[in-house]
Amino acid sequence: MTVKQLGQRQLFTMKRKSLEARVIRYHNETKDSDSVVEYAVAILVRNALSIGGAFSDIFKDLIRSIFMEAEPSAALRQFMPYFQSYFSNDEWRALINRLFKNKSEYHHFKDNAKANIRCLTPKNSTKTNEKSSFNLISVFFSADGKKHTWTLKDIDNSRKTEEIRALLKILSSLTILKKDDVRRFAQLVTFDIFESTHHTHFEEPQPETQAESAQNTPVKEKNTKKTTARSVASTAKAANNATSANAGKTNSPKLTTQIVAKTTPVPPASDAQKLVNDPPAAQNPTTGRAAPHEKSTSEKNQPPIAKTDTPLSGKANEPQKTSPKTSEGLFNKVRQLLRQ
Repeated sequence: MTVKQLGQRQLFTMKRKSLEARVIRYHNETKDSDSVVEYAVAILVRNALSIGGAFSDIFKDLIRSIFMEAEPSAALRQFMPYFQSYFSNDEWRALINRLFKNKSEYHHFKDNAKANIRCLTPKNSTKTNEKSSFNLISVFFSADGKKHTWTLKDIDNSRKTEEIRALLKILSSLTILKKDDVRRFAQLVTFDIFESTHHTHFEEPQPETQAESAQNTPVKEKNTKKTTARSVASTAKAANNATSANAGKTNSPKLTTQIVAKTTPVPPASDAQKLVNDPPAAQNPTTGRAAPHEKSTSEKNQPPIAKTDTPLSGKANEPQKTSPKTSEGLFNKVRQLLRQ
């Protein structure tokens, strides 16, 4: 897998931890020491322009190993003076002997970078107002003669104009900042610093997201199931009540007879009188079954019994149980008398 070079956006917007890991990974896979040194120079410019010096000594060990072990090149000799603080005096003298043919060549590169080295040292200033910040907006010519704008946010506004100019001109010496293989920072044109103030913040209420709707859907389904279960239970209860009411109406004649029998006592009659008033039913000689019962004289002369819907228990529409043993015992007595 080919590792992409870092561009303008990564070098000037990524946070320190992510940027440092990205550069180290790039070097481990490509061994492109010249590009890594130029990355470090661009980050030095960003660190000098920004507040706080958050990128000081970034991937310092990697830079030290490159200058002490990598094959000497024009890029290493050109940018070596910017990293003198990374080495001791003895190490620095050894590097001069390793990278330069003679001391005059070394002093040539050092004199060209001398004015810029002082500007690269961060001031470690802090923000005085949390609601305001300063943005640097610069214009450069690219190598093809076209203008483009580059913006760096939240800069240190205590920098003097000449210092900012010197730092921006360092970017013009880098070859890594390209677009479509065309150098972006070939020549500085202008730059301006604008103050940005945070005045008001407003946030429009947002509708319910799809994730929240999905979370609420099971709850609604559970509530629907509970409502349906309650409706079914209510319907079943109503049906049971209706069935009980119908059963009570069907058994109402028997209940009425029991009420009259218990509330209106009749004087006891002798067995002979019962036979006179209620003669036994004649049997059909063909079938051997009793003929249909006809009302006796006492039954015909008896006044009609008033019907009432109130059961003995006092509870409306409650069916009462009747025992079949009463009628069965009466018929048994009649049969015994007939045999006698």
